[in-house]
Amino acid sequence: IMNEPGLYASGIPEALAKSGESYSGLTGVAAGFGAGLMITGGFSWFFGYLGGLPQLTTRFMAIKDARQARKARNIGIAWTIIAYAGALSIGWIGLAIFGPAGLKDPEYVMPSVLLRLFPPVIAAILITGAIAAMISTADSLLVVSATELSETLAAKKTEKEEKKKEPDMLRRHRITTASLALIALALSYVSPSKVIFTIVSYVWAGVGCTFSVIILLTLFWKRFHGRAATVTVITGLLFTIFWISGGFEQHYKVTKDKADMLAERNIISREERSNLLIIENQKFSGLQHFEAKLAENLGPAGEGESIKTISSAFSVKGIPARLMTFIVCFVTAVLSTLLVPPPGKKP
Repeated sequence: IMNEPGLYASGIPEALAKSGESYSGLTGVAAGFGAGLMITGGFSWFFGYLGGLPQLTTRFMAIKDARQARKARNIGIAWTIIAYAGALSIGWIGLAIFGPAGLKDPEYVMPSVLLRLFPPVIAAILITGAIAAMISTADSLLVVSATELSETLAAKKTEKEEKKKEPDMLRRHRITTASLALIALALSYVSPSKVIFTIVSYVWAGVGCTFSVIILLTLFWKRFHGRAATVTVITGLLFTIFWISGGFEQHYKVTKDKADMLAERNIISREERSNLLIIENQKFSGLQHFEAKLAENLGPAGEGESIKTISSAFSVKGIPARLMTFIVCFVTAVLSTLLVPPPGKKP
């Protein structure tokens, strides 16, 4: 990419050096205990794979024997290495091309890099490949959700009636699937793309890490029972909402270093930089509130799409909800198993 005009840097090493310690270090600017938390937080994605994500659990359930399990293990590990290496490379290349605050929405780094480096036709093919992977996950989620609603919830309503015939069941499946697909499509237009990571965090922590605890204890602890599972689910969902909405996982804070970087890249003027520093080091847990405050301080510069570029530069990562939810749910599950009597047993 060094021959491309108008780049932030001529290569990845230069981009990392120019962007500061938050990009060049493995743990950013964190050190000591904070660095340990960051590493553990990155590892915490693992917890969701322990049985808490239904679209993955159905894959495990479909394995017929040990031979298939070994094959699935090898393919899964190989694919994960390739996928994560590609994700890191795309991020580094995007940093070299656009800089730390060069995109109004970091979620667009992959298509932005491809459209910058390749002819439109080639870029479209590569982007289509990524979309195909997304669709593969989406259809799994859709099938699992539709099956749960149509067979479990709908079946409960018809238990007192005569059993439905197979054509009726098939029709109900189709209606449920189509309805969920339309709802998901509508939400995709309503929800800003910048909150994709937040939505994933809610799902991975509130569902994935919560149910992983339940699956693990169900398999390996005979005393674990249904009432404890119910308490664990409620605790996990409420704690996830509290942790993410409270800004403990991600918040926004104006700092002098990042304000200087925006001014150096001519994203804001020196006067606007001074106006930003009025709210320096104030913590904002919500993006909407933060962008409203930016618009108030920046004036005309805080209008339109530029506000998204500015706000993304001041994003600060905290302790992931995935890690905290797993820990809280595990402790809750153990305590509720010991303190709450199982079904059929009097206290």
